[in-house]
Amino acid sequence: RNILLVFKKVKHILDEHTFSVLEFSKIKNQLKEKISTAIGELIVENITPKINLQQIFNNQRETTEMREIISYDGIPPFSRLEDISSELRRSAVKGSILDAKKIIKILKVLKISRLIKKFLLKTKEKYPLIRERAEKIRTFSELEKEITQCIDEDGVVLDRASPELRKIRRDIMKKEQTLKNKLETIIRSSRFAAIIQEPLITVRQNRYVIPVKQEKKVKFPGIVHDKSDSGATLFIEPFVVVELNNLLRQLIKDEEQE
Repeated sequence: RNILLVFKKVKHILDEHTFSVLEFSKIKNQLKEKISTAIGELIVENITPKINLQQIFNNQRETTEMREIISYDGIPPFSRLEDISSELRRSAVKGSILDAKKIIKILKVLKISRLIKKFLLKTKEKYPLIRERAEKIRTFSELEKEITQCIDEDGVVLDRASPELRKIRRDIMKKEQTLKNKLETIIRSSRFAAIIQEPLITVRQNRYVIPVKQEKKVKFPGIVHDKSDSGATLFIEPFVVVELNNLLRQLIKDEEQE
């Protein structure tokens, strides 16, 4: 009881000067160098000395348990966990959309959390405090599975994410091929041999175009979307493919929406 009274008094006399004398910030900085998560760094940054004796004893026991686990069972599968708090806040807003890369960021945290829990629960019964903490770690195996089925590790949404997406992507491929075939016909045509700057198909402003000599543009019916730095080349979308380009752009928008 007397010790607890002393600790309560200490709470009132601890101030910035005391922290400075104890080099508390230096200790925190050294600890942060060992932290593998952004959230962990934030916790360390806001940490203050404990004055509850029982809490101190428990924390020391937890430290001892964790040290023994590392010694006898190996290092837990901690990886560099990213802070996903902003992604979670955004996902909680009705109607909000997360892009695939942000979803993969969340997936990585879910996987690591599950693996850490699995590892810690395999440890011996003599580590009750660590096991108690491990039990509190929530896992989301079904969500992991659903994300993995839809998005690859690079954040690319897979065709199997939905039947509609698969159909849209097939339509995009068909339209692109039809469009390129028409443009190839124009490029190979002797009618435009002296007009085209280079026999190639390129993209400007999300439209398929052909590079045309600036001085010959009046002989090439189409819409100018861009020009080269020198101005000698114009990138023109032939009128005959405008409708195909429009359909392709709409399909790409449908893909993004899906």
